[in-house]
Amino acid sequence: MLLIISLVLAVAFVFLCGKALKKHPNLFYIGAGIITAVLALIPFDGVPDFVNNYILALFRRGSLATAIFIIVMYTGALKNGSAIMKKLIVIRGELSIMASIMILCHNIFFGKTYFVRLFTSASTMPVTQLLAAIASLLMLVIMIPLAIMSFPKVRKKMKPKLWKKLQRFAYAFYALIYIHIFLLTYSSAQARRGDYALSLILYTIVFGVYLVMRVRKYLLKKNSNIKLALNAGSGVCAAGIVGAVCLFVFLGNGNTATPARTPVRTFAYSAESSAATADNSNSESQLPVETSEVSQTSETTSTENKEESKSTTSESSKTSSKVESKSTKRETSKSNSQSSQVATKSSNTSNNNNTQNSKPSTSNNNNSSSSKNNTSSKPSTSKPSQSTNKPSNSGNTVSKPEKSAQETSKAPVVQNKYKDGKFSGSAYGYDGNIYVTITIKDDKITNIEATSDESDPWYFESCVQNVTSQIISNQSTNVDATSGATYSSEGIMAAVEQALNSAKN
Repeated sequence: MLLIISLVLAVAFVFLCGKALKKHPNLFYIGAGIITAVLALIPFDGVPDFVNNYILALFRRGSLATAIFIIVMYTGALKNGSAIMKKLIVIRGELSIMASIMILCHNIFFGKTYFVRLFTSASTMPVTQLLAAIASLLMLVIMIPLAIMSFPKVRKKMKPKLWKKLQRFAYAFYALIYIHIFLLTYSSAQARRGDYALSLILYTIVFGVYLVMRVRKYLLKKNSNIKLALNAGSGVCAAGIVGAVCLFVFLGNGNTATPARTPVRTFAYSAESSAATADNSNSESQLPVETSEVSQTSETTSTENKEESKSTTSESSKTSSKVESKSTKRETSKSNSQSSQVATKSSNTSNNNNTQNSKPSTSNNNNSSSSKNNTSSKPSTSKPSQSTNKPSNSGNTVSKPEKSAQETSKAPVVQNKYKDGKFSGSAYGYDGNIYVTITIKDDKITNIEATSDESDPWYFESCVQNVTSQIISNQSTNVDATSGATYSSEGIMAAVEQALNSAKN
C-alpha cells in the first residue's frame, strides 16, 4: 500500500513541480534535508495511527524516496525520444539528488538500531536482518558518490566518459534496493500477511519489468532486427518473474495465524484466567507450610498426650512472658537454671524423687503437698490454675510446655527461591527490545505483562499470548516458540528469565 501511495505522490510531484525543481533545485534539496532530519531524529510518539502508518512511514520506511528512484531508473529504460523520456531526462539528476537526501531518513531512523547492532552484536541478528543491513551499507557506499557527481558543478569538472562509466554503478544500486526489500518482507509474505505479500509482489513487478525493459533496450541497440523476438521474450520473462514470486508467496508457510492489527503493544496474562492453573499454584505454594506444621505437631504429640498439649498451650499463651523468660534462661545456662529451680523447691519439699532432681520443677507454696503426691511420669493437669506455673517433666522426656513454645517460635521457615512482588526484565526481539514485568507469589509466576518496542508489532502480537501462557502454565521459560515469530518468542523468554534472576533471594 505504501508503494502505491508513494508512486502516486512521486508521479504527481514530477508533473506538478518538475519545472520548479529544475529552476530552484537548492530549495528542494534544503526542504528534503529538513524533513529528513526532523523525521529521523524526533520520535513523534503518541501521534494517531493514520499519521504514523501513512505519512511518517512514507519517509521513515524510505517508500517515497524509493518511488522517486524508480522514476529515475525507468527514465533510462524508456524509448529514446519519447515524450515521457524528454520530460524526465531533464530533471533526472535533480530527482536523484532529492531521493538520495530523502532516503537518509530511512537509514538514520533504522540505522540507530540496526547499524549499531551490526557493528556491536552482529551474531545476535537474524540472518535476513544481517544481510539487509549489509545491503543498506553497500547502497550508501554507491549512492553517496553518485549523488555528489549528479550536481552540475561536479559533473562539469569530470570527463564525460568517466562520469558515464561511474554512473553505471546505479544498476547495482537498484538491484540492492530490491534485495534489501525482499529480505525484509519475504518471511512475512510467506506467512500470508496481506500487506507484506502485496508489497513484495508489487516491488517484484516494478523491478522485474524494469529489468526486462532495460535488457530489451540494450539488445535492440546492438541489433535492431530482433525487435519482435525481444518483445515476445520480454513479455514471457516479465510474466515468469512475477509468477514465480506469486507462487513463492502463496505456496509458503500459510499456517501462521494473522491476528487483528491493533495499535496496542502491551499484553498481560494472569494465571487466574485458568482455574486449573490457579488451583495447582495455590496447592503447591501451601504445601511447604503444611509440612512444617505437621512436623512440629508430631514432635509435640510424641511425648505428650492430647489433653496435656491443649492445656499447656492455653496456659503458655496466658503466661507467655514468664515462659519466654524461663526459655531464655534455659538457652543461656541450663545448669544454672536447674540449680536455682531446685533450690526454690527445696524450701517447700523435703523428699523428691531422683527423677525430679534432674529437671526443674516450680510450684506454688500452696501446692507443695500436691507436688509430692504427684511425682509421676505424667504431669498433673487436674487443676489447670495450679499447673500454670508447673511445667513438670517425667524421666528423660525432652518436650515441655515452655520448650514447645520455644520450638514453635523457632520453627524452621521454608526459604523461597524467589521474592514475592513485581520484577522487570528486557531482551531483544525481532527488531527491537521487549520488556516484561512478572508478578511472583510463593515462588510462582502469577502474571506477565509484556511490551514491545519492535517497529513492526505483528511478530510480537502473534506470539506473546502463546508464549506467556506457556511460561505461566509450565512455570518455566523453556517453552515452544511461535512459528513465524521465533525471535520475538525468544525475546519474551529471555526477558522473563532476566526478571526471574533479579527476583532471586
